[in-house]
Amino acid sequence: PRQAKRKSSTTAASGVDLVGDTDEACRLLALCSIMEALAIEVPEAAEEMLLPLVIKDLASGLTASRRCAMQLAAQQKPEARKRRRAAISSGIAAAPRTANEVLEGYTWWWFDVCIACLGFIGQALKPAGQTSEVAKKVEDAVELLLEPCTDMLDVCEFLPPLDVSPLAQAVL
Repeated sequence: PRQAKRKSSTTAASGVDLVGDTDEACRLLALCSIMEALAIEVPEAAEEMLLPLVIKDLASGLTASRRCAMQLAAQQKPEARKRRRAAISSGIAAAPRTANEVLEGYTWWWFDVCIACLGFIGQALKPAGQTSEVAKKVEDAVELLLEPCTDMLDVCEFLPPLDVSPLAQAVL
């Protein structure tokens, strides 16, 4: 009861269910890790059996990751600006910061879910890239995942430059 009460108040206050989202993120991380390991061992099974079963979950996970990252960026942007102004007004010399550094240090859970989903997708589609024939299941997967994968690129706007941050390198 206490947890349900906390859950409903969290959802009502911010429109985000942090406890539920975190639970779902952990489940998807575990699922993707297991499936990626299976895809490495039996590549044919990933393309034929696993990918079609979880394609909608992967698309949903990537969409949720992007939404979480964008929400974090929107929340952190004003705070980063305030910290920067405070440092300047107190005479502390600070390196110029840009808007693209907002998400550095704020990666849980969006980053982990994104990387796990993309890792499994890459491993599952690897055999398809090595043949000239494209199976219907692969075409369907690519079609369904195209938008969520390209939408994840929006997150790069809030990351440090590619040559400076391993975080940005991992997302790309």
